[in-house]
Amino acid sequence: MRALTMARPSRRTDGHMTARSARRRFTLGGSALLFAACAPGGAPSFDFFGAYFPAWLPFAVLALMLALLTRLLLTLRDFDRRLPHPLWLSVAIGFIAAGLSWLLVYA
Repeated sequence: MRALTMARPSRRTDGHMTARSARRRFTLGGSALLFAACAPGGAPSFDFFGAYFPAWLPFAVLALMLALLTRLLLTLRDFDRRLPHPLWLSVAIGFIAAGLSWLLVYA
């Protein structure tokens, strides 16, 4: 008959961590850092006709408008034929501009 083996310990006896223990600590530490960034008052929001809207909403609309404006300018200047993936470029420019304006307003 085979002898029963004990479960493998999660910590080595020589003081070093195993990969599973290190992964657990990294996961717990990473999630703690994510939650540390949350403000105790919640996310920035504004009151609009009695309803609360997140503050990122106007910046999402701004990103969409800037992406459309960039696409229009690229089309009018005939750059859309020369650039690879002009639609993705327009969306990226819109989101970068909206993100930078978010940082200027709230940071």
